[in-house]
Amino acid sequence: MLTARNECCHGKVQDFTALFEGGKRWKGRLFQAVYRRPLPSSSEVTSLRLGTEPGVRWAVIASKKGVDKRATRRNRVKRRLRALVREIVLPGFAANGQSRLSSPLEFALIASRRMLDEPWTGLEVEMRTFARVLKNSIQEPLP
Repeated sequence: MLTARNECCHGKVQDFTALFEGGKRWKGRLFQAVYRRPLPSSSEVTSLRLGTEPGVRWAVIASKKGVDKRATRRNRVKRRLRALVREIVLPGFAANGQSRLSSPLEFALIASRRMLDEPWTGLEVEMRTFARVLKNSIQEPLP
């Protein structure tokens, strides 16, 4: 299980604000995502080597309003999203502990109510689509 330090921002409000204000948005059927590549010269990227994914910071958000008022259901949705990120998204960014990224990457996944009843295969398909979007954004030059 990932600890809080392995996820994006450790709860720093200014990091989330920067991500949501300056990031690109992707909306799928089961979840939304906000992602960005902060400039390497900015002070925001000083502590990006977290866990085994160098240069990648990420967060999972499941709100009472967006998913369910019961914490057990929100926690299940978050566990499923975390597992999918570890299984599908992160392996594409690091090999043998070395980052394949030329610049850092941050993203946040925002769960929707539809995830509660979706089978695992449907979640995998959606996450693979998001992983392709992320890979394409990495190939774009930095502004």
